[in-house]
Amino acid sequence: MESIPWFEYDEDALNVEERGFVDVLAARANSWLVDPLDTVVVPPAHTSDCGLIVWLDVVDPQRNQGLLTVGAHFKGSLGSRRSLPDH
Repeated sequence: MESIPWFEYDEDALNVEERGFVDVLAARANSWLVDPLDTVVVPPAHTSDCGLIVWLDVVDPQRNQGLLTVGAHFKGSLGSRRSLPDH
């Protein structure tokens, strides 16, 4: 069975820094207790201010109800890269 990728995106729609940002999110997401299908990447070409937007929905599958949407906006560069904790 093929696994579903976290924060799936079309490589041609994002630049190198945007792909790096999304790839870090996807790598961390393996430990999250949410469904990969509930993660979204909106390329800059599809946003009003031309910035990358990502979000995930936290849902209660038993009630088929959304509980929380958490998002991030990335516009610009990663600048100085510092390592993130593993937890």
